[in-house]
Formats: sequence, structure tokens, C-alpha cells
Amino acid sequence: MEEAKAKFTHATALIIHSWTALDIAVQNEWAGPESSNIRDWLGGVIVDLFSFPTGKRTVEEEDIEEILSQVIEDEFELRLEDDSAYQVCLVLMSFADG
Repeated sequence: MEEAKAKFTHATALIIHSWTALDIAVQNEWAGPESSNIRDWLGGVIVDLFSFPTGKRTVEEEDIEEILSQVIEDEFELRLEDDSAYQVCLVLMSFADG
């Protein structure tokens, strides 16, 4: 089921790249010249949270939201005051759950 993982990896990259707060942080290089690489790394971290070939979750929504929020705060020094990390999490979960 490498195809399932490849599709989820691609979907995750698209979702992460479309997150407005993160996109602004990357465009402005708030994490320095490696900002784009950090965004890509974050996508990989998210994919690794799921077990393939089944695609079953190994973590809960709250864990994913926390990882998203923590990385954007730690790496980009951006404290979110909206629920965008949660919204991104929901979209990711909808793809993972099928």
C-alpha cells in the first residue's frame, strides 16, 4: 500500500502549503533561509504519525494540533491566535480517515 502513503504524503504537502499562517511565515522567512525546508519537514512529521499501509491514526487530533502549533511557534516564533492549527488538523484527519 505504498500508493496510499504516497497519496497521503501528497495531500499532506498540499494542506500544509495552503495553511495561510504558515505560508506567510515561510514567505517572510521567519525561521530564516531554511523556512521552506522546515515546512516540508513538518509535512513529513505529520505523515509519520500515521501507520501505513493501513493509514490508521496512531495519534489523536489533539496531538496533531499540538504538533502543528508547537512547530509554528518554536520554529517561526509565531503564536497563533486563531484556530487555524485545529482547522488544518481536521482537514488532515479527513484525508487520513478516508
